[in-house]
Amino acid sequence: MTFVDWGETAIIHPFFSLYTCLEQSITHHGVKEDDQIYLSLQDACFDNWLGFATKNQLLEAFNLAKNLRLIWEVLVGYQFMMSVDLKAYKSYYPNRPSQIAASFRKYIRIFLLMH
Repeated sequence: MTFVDWGETAIIHPFFSLYTCLEQSITHHGVKEDDQIYLSLQDACFDNWLGFATKNQLLEAFNLAKNLRLIWEVLVGYQFMMSVDLKAYKSYYPNRPSQIAASFRKYIRIFLLMH
């Protein structure tokens, strides 16, 4: 059995953690990005940073962090896959879509929307 706690794997921008929290609220609780609860959670985090930047600048930084985090997800997924027994990994994920591929798809979708 392998336990992985990603919290100590890297020093990353706090907006990566905010995005993870918000993404989990979407995945597990049906929240949408334009829902008041999503915006309230986002604003609660931004309140701690208003001494450093305006809300618009923080939102811009958060959107950039969301895009960069997808690249980070791919790298973390690959690192995880390579750090555990590959046979066990493949048997655990036999009928599940690849998280690495899913992150790439999400990144490409966002990139295409931006351009």
